[in-house]
Amino acid sequence: MNLKQLFIFTMILIFPHTNAWSSDSIISLIEQGFPGQNLTSRSSDEYKRVQSQLRVIMKEVSKVPDWLPRVYDLIIQLISISTSDPYRLVTTNKPYAEYDYIIVGAGTAGSVVAARLSEIPENRVLLLEAGGEESGFSMTPTLHPLLLKSDLVYPYKAVADKKSARGITNNMVATPVGRAIGGGSAHNAMVYFRGNPLDYNRWAQLGADGWSWADVFPYFLKLERITRKGSSPFDEGYHGTDGPMSIEGTIEPSLIGRAVMEGIRDLGLPIGDANGKNQTRLMFAHRTIENGQRSSTGRAYLSSASGRPNLDIITRAHVHRILIDKAKKRAYGVLFVRDGREVFTIRAKKEVILSAGTYNSPKLLMLSGIGPKEELNRHKIPVIVDLPGVGQNLHDHPATLLFYECNWNTSYVYIRTDQITRIAEQYAADSSGVFAGPGYDIRGFYRSKYALDERPDMNFGVFTIFSGSYFPNFINSYVYDFKQEVTERYLLPHSYRDGLMILVGNYRPLSTGYVRLASTDPDAHPIINHRYFDKEQDLKVLIEAAKLGAKMAESEIVRKKTGAKPFLNTIPGCEKYPLGSDDYFRCLILTLTISGYHPTGSCKMGAKDDLNAVVDPELRVRGVQNLRVIDASIMPESPTANTNGPSLMIGERGADIVKGRKLAPLLPPVKNPKMVLKYIDLSVLANVSQIESIS
Repeated sequence: MNLKQLFIFTMILIFPHTNAWSSDSIISLIEQGFPGQNLTSRSSDEYKRVQSQLRVIMKEVSKVPDWLPRVYDLIIQLISISTSDPYRLVTTNKPYAEYDYIIVGAGTAGSVVAARLSEIPENRVLLLEAGGEESGFSMTPTLHPLLLKSDLVYPYKAVADKKSARGITNNMVATPVGRAIGGGSAHNAMVYFRGNPLDYNRWAQLGADGWSWADVFPYFLKLERITRKGSSPFDEGYHGTDGPMSIEGTIEPSLIGRAVMEGIRDLGLPIGDANGKNQTRLMFAHRTIENGQRSSTGRAYLSSASGRPNLDIITRAHVHRILIDKAKKRAYGVLFVRDGREVFTIRAKKEVILSAGTYNSPKLLMLSGIGPKEELNRHKIPVIVDLPGVGQNLHDHPATLLFYECNWNTSYVYIRTDQITRIAEQYAADSSGVFAGPGYDIRGFYRSKYALDERPDMNFGVFTIFSGSYFPNFINSYVYDFKQEVTERYLLPHSYRDGLMILVGNYRPLSTGYVRLASTDPDAHPIINHRYFDKEQDLKVLIEAAKLGAKMAESEIVRKKTGAKPFLNTIPGCEKYPLGSDDYFRCLILTLTISGYHPTGSCKMGAKDDLNAVVDPELRVRGVQNLRVIDASIMPESPTANTNGPSLMIGERGADIVKGRKLAPLLPPVKNPKMVLKYIDLSVLANVSQIESIS
């Protein structure tokens, strides 16, 4: 989010209180600040919907006493935060004609790969990113919900879902993905989970040789730099201490967070390090934050690497296709457009590496003639390699939200402007306080009665900053694209209240979807269909998760300390069901369906005999030389985790594969994470004398 967007968004939030703005003027501001939200160019029904919603919101806002005199200081502090330089990044405008490696996408994995490959001075590396750089605004943890509608993301949406998303505009679930240095790590909620050991052993069983838990655990140790600040547990021997990625605990749990944790303990649910010896636990969360600022891969990896003379980083560089020698089936470069004007054709002496993400990596492969021949023929794209798995096997974690009102002054509500101003001043001074956290305190996992193995299938996130008025009203409606009637009937009646929100998700879904091309236009959004709840069991698991989440929020301790009570059952279409019943939660889930923002699997890794595998265990695209995919799309199955951590690991492991080495397999617990890491030269894997200490 840039300064102009910050100013516009602040005006949208604040000035309706003065009754000086019309809904048309606010829509105009949204269009100016957020280019992807061209409401006037949409259908008249859509424009009227937004108009009507804003009128209702403004009516509610007008009930609040005038607090404008205090707002000036808040604006000054927010501008100070947003315009600060997040970190040093050296970029270039003009590439050389040829590089050893061209990496497409500076996201979570791509930034890691670029940083690691450029450690070798002889490698000349080009990193291309379609988006821009991060800002002080994006580095401020508590502001992350606003980033989902900023220019840091592609505003993708899934196709209309006939089985769910009844309360989402046009039944199209928002599926934004990163479009900036750092990719998803630059806009996500900074949750850090690694997944379950069985996730990776399962990958190996599916043909991803060399990706078992023992193979990948050393890479988590390599990337992590944990701190033991705050209230979060860290099991000894399970965490890295010297890596580039800062992993902090929850520094100062809120009143609501502490109360919910007491309620969890009182319910007899397991508490502990869910990244440690047992994943089925709840805890004060581990987060990718360093000293009060987001720790993205741009900051953690590229800030130091970008000054190397052998690494060029170009932003606003949109790759249109991979250049492939059709006769030799060999990738030799890319064609990209910078700023929508300059066209570049750059050659790769060694490899092209796709790190464009789960939606855009298969899209780019298909635009380049690699994919299912039926799909390519449909768009009249010459088939270079018929690879049926490209765009298939799409996984995500379906989720929903539970809303609760709490007693006054138990959370942080922006209508108490003096309080928020003090918080902003504190953060602007030393990056501490409430703004230094992402707004949630508790994360974790538990097994439902439907779990297919010992892995937990339910995930919980307890959000304890309830920003009043527009959140859950304007912000939730805007971010999740809730329909007008959901906002008016379910959310708006709870304006100007303290509260908490619990996100519940199914982290072991059986349903899978696909990614397809909408057209041959490189700027066109891909067709995304997650087919949520295609398997009935996925819905049943989420109902169980919602029931358990409700028990956490409605425990005697939480009610006593915070006065938490659920929103009244005014969800359109669900009113006939008793609040808290299975039928009620089923209806809520099918109405307020949201993405977990964890897409994986669309370029799956697998064995030679797996006809749907797109890459082999060395991440090489089948049937094409000198082309790899290194990002979340290669996962054979979705991990039991928020996917930022596993994507970091894939970047580290993938870079080592390109270098021709790997870390020796290792299982926790370990006494000294740094000393136990040893490298094996893959070219002489059988010769144990080739094992050397990590540098």
